[in-house]
Amino acid sequence: AIADRVDRRLLVVVADLLRALVVAALCVTIVTGWVDVTVVLVTTFLFGVAEVFADSASGTLLPMLVDKRDLGIANARIQVGFLTANQLVGPALGAVVFAAGTAWPFIVQTVCVALGVVLVSRIGTPPGAVREHVETHVRQDIVEGVRWLAGNRPVRTLALVIVAFNVTFGAADTTEATAIASRLEASIASVLGRDEMVAVRRRAWLRDLIARNPFCDYDADGVML
Repeated sequence: AIADRVDRRLLVVVADLLRALVVAALCVTIVTGWVDVTVVLVTTFLFGVAEVFADSASGTLLPMLVDKRDLGIANARIQVGFLTANQLVGPALGAVVFAAGTAWPFIVQTVCVALGVVLVSRIGTPPGAVREHVETHVRQDIVEGVRWLAGNRPVRTLALVIVAFNVTFGAADTTEATAIASRLEASIASVLGRDEMVAVRRRAWLRDLIARNPFCDYDADGVML
């Protein structure tokens, strides 16, 4: 609905630029040590919102650039690039870059998104909105789209499957992360012993508590002065 009312190329450029700025801000918090769970969650939310607009508008640019008879091949090539970069090569390269430094994957992503902004801005699409005269409100278009989705059985089934897949996929990631954390903690406990593990937890808790005191300071080796 929004992509039909504005310049689609400009919408992609603005959304990708916002994504680059959000990830760049995350890089700054990582480098300076200010990153925490709240920062990560806020970054994920803002990045996801911008990504919705970018993906929705970028998908509509292809029919504006390619003839109708070539849309099948063009979509296939885009999907090949997407699957290769996001599903196959991307995770492996991300792990290698992450091993070099915590902030490096996000720095690389910021550079790539910024490069995408430059490339999309140079696409020669007709300027202006696709629908010059719009008589309906955005809310009405959204409601009409939801009604069409509810009345179209194949597309409705596909949408429900995608939602269920995303929920279960996210739950699997969360379960895996929790299991890894528990396994690592169990491995440390098996090496140190139960009493030593409790002592390590108490020491970490006391250290964080004392660190909040502005009158405490540490030397280069982390020993409290």
